[in-house]
Amino acid sequence: MKKGKYCLGAALVLLVLTVFSGCENREIRKEQSGSPCLNEIIPWDMGFLAVGDQGLLFEITSEGESRNIPMEEDTDLRGIWSSGSSVFIAGEDGILYRSDTELSFKKEVTGCEEDLNVGASFQGREYCGGQNGAVFFSSGDGRWEQCNVQVRGNVTGMKSSDSRCLLVTDKGEAAVTEDGRNWTVLDYGQYYQREVRFRGLTYCGGNFWAYGDTDEGTGLFWTHR
Repeated sequence: MKKGKYCLGAALVLLVLTVFSGCENREIRKEQSGSPCLNEIIPWDMGFLAVGDQGLLFEITSEGESRNIPMEEDTDLRGIWSSGSSVFIAGEDGILYRSDTELSFKKEVTGCEEDLNVGASFQGREYCGGQNGAVFFSSGDGRWEQCNVQVRGNVTGMKSSDSRCLLVTDKGEAAVTEDGRNWTVLDYGQYYQREVRFRGLTYCGGNFWAYGDTDEGTGLFWTHR
């Protein structure tokens, strides 16, 4: 990652811990609540779509009504993102679903056996990442190929802007690409001599924002353009 252009500054924000509850404690929270863990929510058609464990997928309309959307399997669904009129859902054991305009989902073959956690659309391609550094891409034709991204950790966040796509891992790694093929990786533990375990990522206001755990507490990190 080019120093200066893509360098992530770090600021300790302890209140983030009360806002973001990562799913590494998914089983504990599932037992406590007695219901599936909700993993991600995105805006959709003036409302929202949400995914969770045990095949949980539901839509919240602009009128505040909600409806469950049945899936063909009850496997855990961990990430969701939209691309044009399509919605993609990533889940355990390499599961990847794609919808049509009516939110009817069909499974696509990724060739991945690792759990897939997150995904993003970038420059006409779809990208997803998961456990043990798994990163895959597709041109939208239903075929998925593995990306050569040299990260060791589990991919916990992936977002894109018009000019680049960024991912983070639970081992403190960040990887960025401008063309979807060549990725630059920065290991924060080595670069800043400060351990961090990224738990998520978002893009807002022209910056990427990552949150994670440090030795001092919960940290919020952002890109400097």
